[in-house]
Formats: sequence, structure tokens, C-alpha cells
Amino acid sequence: MTLVTLAYVLGVHAAGLLSEWNHSRHAEQYRSRAVEQTAAVLRHMGTIKVGDTLSNYAFEDIDGNLHLLSEIVSDKTLITYLKPDCDACLEEMERLRQAAESQDDYDHVLIITSANPLHMHRLREDYGLGCLILYDDERLFGSSLNIWTFPFNLVVDRSRVILAIHANTLLPDDYERFFEEAALLSVTPAPLFVTPAPFSVTPAPLFVTPAQAGAQSRMLGRQSVMYAAKA
Repeated sequence: MTLVTLAYVLGVHAAGLLSEWNHSRHAEQYRSRAVEQTAAVLRHMGTIKVGDTLSNYAFEDIDGNLHLLSEIVSDKTLITYLKPDCDACLEEMERLRQAAESQDDYDHVLIITSANPLHMHRLREDYGLGCLILYDDERLFGSSLNIWTFPFNLVVDRSRVILAIHANTLLPDDYERFFEEAALLSVTPAPLFVTPAPFSVTPAPLFVTPAQAGAQSRMLGRQSVMYAAKA
């Protein structure tokens, strides 16, 4: 390897490290601002906070199927409330599409919107989204929570308890971390104790029938005669 080639390789590597550092620094700065923004939004909303339990809302999805929230949340579910005419919402859908690697990932995501279901059908096809999209008819969900900024993200558990709130767009790293944590929670642990196989030996009868008693007496009698003959 010549000095020129070595310098080029080192330069590319250094540029990659610098880009990664700048991305990391930008992400941390964004998250810091996002935390402050979320706190301000929640103060203005005055309806929910981390640790609260969401009501068991009923929704129709954009295909017309009815769902209760309690029936479609998992141990860790991301609920995204969005408007399709919001640029940040469209950016978030693209990030979701890029981060989701399988249907298992999509099963941990719910999108809720008051937009026309026909419009959401087109967006689902355009972005290739595999998650459930729920129609917030007359904006009952959004109004009850007083959601006024979009996208608005909630993370809930199977009991609908709010684990986290993000009143802003999620970064690609946020999606990756969320999917990793959700996958770990959905793995069924092996049982701590193994049930032993049933012991199949038939116990001796507690009572002997008369026929069995007679047979045993005749056998003992023959054994006594044989013993006397030998003596």
C-alpha cells in the first residue's frame, strides 16, 4: 500500500468517524430539546403524564374493523397520533418504514389519525406500512387528550399504562432502540420448573379377593409338601 493510498484510507475513515460523531452530537442535542418541548406541551395539554392509564378506547381501523385498545396493545406498543398533511408526520412514517424489519416490528406500532381513511389507504400503500392504522372518528381520542401538536407519540404497556411520551418526531435511533426493547419483552421465557412425568407403577392391591387367597394357599401347600419330601 502506497503512502497516497494509506492517506486516502485514513482520510475516509476519519471522515466517517467525524460524521458519526456529528450525528451523535446532533441527536443528543435534538433529544435534549425534545425533552424540554415535550414537558412544555404536556403542561399545556394538562391531561396525561407518564404513569397514567389510557382509557380503553374503541376504534375502527381504516379497513372498517372494530378494535378495543386493550385488545391490540402488547407489552410495549408505540402509539403515534398524526396528520397526513404534516411534513414531520410524513418524515416519521418514512423513518418507521426504514426501521421496521419485519411484521413483528409493525405489530408493536399503532397509528391513530382523524384523516380520511381513503387518504390513509394511499399513504399506507405509498410507504408500505404494515402497522394497524386506526381512524379517530370525530377526533374523540385526540380531543380527550387535548393533542394539538403532531406527530405525538406515546409508549404504553399491555395494561395501557403510559411508559413514555414524545411530543415530537422520533429519530431512526429511537425506532431501532424501541424495536429491540419490544422484541425482548415479547420473548416467552423458558419455564423455571419442568413438570415430572407421572409415575406409572401400579400399586399392589390393598385387599385380596377370595379366589386370589385360595390360589395363594394352594401354592403355599405345594411348597410345604416339596420341602417335607426333601427333608
